[in-house]
Amino acid sequence: MPEILPNWHPAVVHFAVALPLLTFLFFIAASVRHRTGWAPALTTAARWSLCLGTVAALAAVLTGQRAMTTSTMDLAGHENVHIHLTWAYRTAAVLAVASLGAWLDRKRAVGAHPLLLLCVAGGMGLVAITGWYGAENVYRHGIGVQRLPDPAALDDHQGHAHHHHHDHDDPASPNGDPEADHRH
Repeated sequence: MPEILPNWHPAVVHFAVALPLLTFLFFIAASVRHRTGWAPALTTAARWSLCLGTVAALAAVLTGQRAMTTSTMDLAGHENVHIHLTWAYRTAAVLAVASLGAWLDRKRAVGAHPLLLLCVAGGMGLVAITGWYGAENVYRHGIGVQRLPDPAALDDHQGHAHHHHHDHDDPASPNGDPEADHRH
């Protein structure tokens, strides 16, 4: 695996976020447009999105557990990871129940039973909560990201000089490129 991606969790998790949302949108679109020729296809797309979203959520849980064991974190980050994982279990469970509900509701040609829609909407809410804690892991606790540069090293430009022309009244740099002096 490339060094920039030390585990598969970031690659998998986006499907677990997007597919439940698509499921809900497809079911709603099928219900609203129930008299059109597209409604059965939208219903089928919703069911497939839900099934794939459930598989993606389970894959996200498994890859997240693996990432948890291979990532460096402090105590606060470790506690947040466990909260994130708890919400991920709940999310995957609700999506699995919704998938079962979609299978039981499979004879419905268009749209979804209101309880199925409610379950999918609940799953989307859980995805949002789980995603919030996942974002906290990355952006607040720095878990799963490469080390940031040392700000002290940035101040002295690590021993080499850069020309910074900041006279913005001059439309061109000496080489005729107004942006050249701002690139590194």
